[in-house]
Amino acid sequence: MPREVIIDGKKVGVAHKPYLIAEISGNHLRDLERARMIFSEAKNAGADAVKIQTYTPESLAVEISTERLDENPQWREAWGWGTGDIFNLYKQTYTPPGDFTDALFALGKEFSLTVFSTPFSVEDAKLLAERYQPPAYKIGALEVDFFPMLEVLAATKKPLLLNTAIATLPKIEATLDFLSRAKSGPIILMTGPKVYHEDAAKNFGLGRLQALRERFGGDYVLGLSDHFRGGEYGGNAYGGEE
Repeated sequence: MPREVIIDGKKVGVAHKPYLIAEISGNHLRDLERARMIFSEAKNAGADAVKIQTYTPESLAVEISTERLDENPQWREAWGWGTGDIFNLYKQTYTPPGDFTDALFALGKEFSLTVFSTPFSVEDAKLLAERYQPPAYKIGALEVDFFPMLEVLAATKKPLLLNTAIATLPKIEATLDFLSRAKSGPIILMTGPKVYHEDAAKNFGLGRLQALRERFGGDYVLGLSDHFRGGEYGGNAYGGEE
């Protein structure tokens, strides 16, 4: 029997049709009518679920004064996808907790779309688990071995979708061992393009999906976390000890 995971009553696995998740992230621009339009388009496109992100600027970055940024031009070059200030970038793109996030979960019910989220801190994970109790959680690529946060999510026993795109095989194995010891819910291993940079996002990362299948395919449901913009499909295989 092929392995499967159940998310909000729907079976996910190779024996079932693809489970499609529409990523909203901050594209709602904190405008509920815009969010409603995105939910409607996701539903019309055949999505099964909508995913948001749960964080605050403070949970991802430190605010730095304009004066210090001016004194360190290399920071402006490196941070914030061209904005020069990653803290203020997150202020523009985060999904406000509380009433606004409540409204997004309500939109999910209105459009019969499952809603879940990606947390980025222990506090974010606790907020989701305690206030919203979503049927699954997505773990971002940089948080795949953030064990304090994973411990909170493991305790929910809900499915965890792990983005392993930038992890090495030893890191993936360490995370799976931790979640096994924590008696987490079922796990879906996902991969795809390694980074969001425009040029690097032109490789779909199917080489890494094949590597996951060869190493873990018999034990876990696999999937793709996609921000593909067209280009090559291969991608690099996972590294060993790198």
